[in-house]
Amino acid sequence: MERMSSCHSLLKRFTLFESLSDTLLADIGRMTYRRAFPRRSHIFIEGEEQTGVYFIIEGLVKVYKMDQQGSEHIISILQKGDMFPHIGLLQPERYPGTAQTLEDTQVLWMKRDTFQTLISTHPEIFLRLFSVLERKIMDLQSQLSAALSGEVLRKLIAILVHLSKMKPVYDTQTPLTLTLTHQDLAYMIGSTRESVNRALNELKKEGLIDYRRGEVVLLNLSALKQKLETD
Repeated sequence: MERMSSCHSLLKRFTLFESLSDTLLADIGRMTYRRAFPRRSHIFIEGEEQTGVYFIIEGLVKVYKMDQQGSEHIISILQKGDMFPHIGLLQPERYPGTAQTLEDTQVLWMKRDTFQTLISTHPEIFLRLFSVLERKIMDLQSQLSAALSGEVLRKLIAILVHLSKMKPVYDTQTPLTLTLTHQDLAYMIGSTRESVNRALNELKKEGLIDYRRGEVVLLNLSALKQKLETD
């Protein structure tokens, strides 16, 4: 784990820190560590004592919970520029879910106690934290709406459109690659892998998507959105 002594450009990628002075950013840099996690590795496990806050520099992370039957339920898909977890920031908590990388991922990590001191002594950061949490609530509402949108095909299209908003794209005709397995998508919409496979095959036959191992490629996002609105 590498301590970050000079990381102004990295810290400015995050909403919490983007407008801070160089002096304060330098101080924060000395409080953070850079860590790397290979694809499909665990960052933390549900129920473990929460030790710190993570800020994603590069990569993709899913946060999920396991039910009593051992089934996985994905809570969030997080990308570059996101921080997590979103609870336990102000008082001691255990991690509410398990965080696993979907691709090679690099993060900045800060001890929870250090983060608490930072936001308590810098009100401007504390206010920005509210903005981050508000956007997270809105994102979860959008994801829940997609998961409750009806039949499997419609749920799948809704979640693909939702996930597409996380990726930079210049126009809706540009192919967009999502690093997710069929099983990941099934967990996200509360369905089975077999049902998701059938729905993906239907969309593939229509020329709207393609897929390969561990990836789904959105070939025509505009048409997917239109299909969601008209079905």
